[in-house]
Amino acid sequence: MRAAALLDADPRAAARAAGSVLDAHPGHEHAALLLAAARRRLGDAAGAVPVVEALAAGHADSPVLQLELARAHAAAGRTDEALAAFRR
Repeated sequence: MRAAALLDADPRAAARAAGSVLDAHPGHEHAALLLAAARRRLGDAAGAVPVVEALAAGHADSPVLQLELARAHAAAGRTDEALAAFRR
């Protein structure tokens, strides 16, 4: 199953799959993004934020990463940080 479809259908399974990829290939950016999105969808915004922050720091020009960062901050109740990420 494709990552996006898995994320929509079963975020817990998506988090496990992303974790497995990251165990085998630390720093795998797509797996890290999938893990952050899955954690956010599972209600673990505090676990999602540091993952996506690390990705976004290296790719400040990526609208996809900035959007996920904003979503994670918003889910964590960090409105100011969410708005700042949306504006980048």
